Amino acid sequence: MTEETVGERICAARKAAGLSQRELSARVTAADRVDGLSPSALSRIESGQRRVASHELVELADLLGVAVDDLLGTRKRSAALVLAARVTQVSPADYRMVAERARQVLEADDLLGRIVPAGAPLSMPSIPHDDVPVTKDGGRELAKRARKALGLGDGPIGDLTAIIEEHIGAHVLVEPLPPGVHGFCAVCPSADGLPAAAVIVVNGEDVTGRRRFTLAHELCHLLAGDPVDVEVLSSQTEKSPAEHRADAFAVAFLAPEEGVRRAVGSQPFDEALIRRMSRLFGMSHQAMTRRLEEVESVRFLSKDHALDVALRASLLAENGEETVRRRAPVRLLERALHAYDEGRIGIGLLADILGDEDTVVIAERLRADGHGPAAPAPDAWALA
Repeated sequence: MTEETVGERICAARKAAGLSQRELSARVTAADRVDGLSPSALSRIESGQRRVASHELVELADLLGVAVDDLLGTRKRSAALVLAARVTQVSPADYRMVAERARQVLEADDLLGRIVPAGAPLSMPSIPHDDVPVTKDGGRELAKRARKALGLGDGPIGDLTAIIEEHIGAHVLVEPLPPGVHGFCAVCPSADGLPAAAVIVVNGEDVTGRRRFTLAHELCHLLAGDPVDVEVLSSQTEKSPAEHRADAFAVAFLAPEEGVRRAVGSQPFDEALIRRMSRLFGMSHQAMTRRLEEVESVRFLSKDHALDVALRASLLAENGEETVRRRAPVRLLERALHAYDEGRIGIGLLADILGDEDTVVIAERLRADGHGPAAPAPDAWALA
């Protein structure tokens, strides 16, 4: 028996939705996200006479209320697609908007993976953690092991996002989140406990130091294989032992004890020192002050004195700090741009990754930056 083509599966999904080709075309036109899907174009797609582009496939799946995987007829679902389904199923109701954004990126990852091979799989250096207790001390020990495995020494970490994306393979997004919410993380673990697919969303309203702390916190969960489908990191959430361990990991990973001691040297404790150390290690001023207390690098007159200095340093340094309110996953975006330049995907898939529906503006911006096929190309991916 011959396997169904993509066109035949689109036809079956359309009929299951009770739509004619004209009605489906009208819905495409009303959504105003893709062009060229007239009733005659749909007829040619369903009969196998016309190829369907990836961005058109995404749009048709959305309007027909099915998954892209259903239209592709793939028997084996990717980890990204499995996680995309889980994200929408188990996310708290208050966070459906950010869950939808995470799902959008994961489905784009899955679809891009079918068009453009991802290359060699990412591999995280083995970090034994079964003997690490779920305590603050356990978090500090895991931070030491992670730094050693990654060859980071005890100096400051520059681009923490790159470490997570390049070594763990998790997608990192920056998006505005509700007040008090610092992060959102979803994980699909593999057999060895490391994530087969993961997405982290960090609050774009937070200052840089807070965002880096959130990323390091989530990194601990990923490395420790904490069995959580979806986690929301919020200042209102009651913390479990695993959360306390992740907090301790974040501080020790960002500012290791020996690195802090060496950087402080014999400098006097004042607002200037807090600002310098915060900039150096990429931490908030209050977190840096607590870290200095932990490693006893400087002597405080009192806790009130330490808090007062940290607050003054924060007011002086963070008053003019610019925050990046939105950011797409860099590694995924780079792959998509390469495929777009080769004419293998349309602007719609890039729009999904960027989280922006204005495809006209995106296309213009990309052209200005030198991106885009050298010449108009037909739909380059034959899905039939």
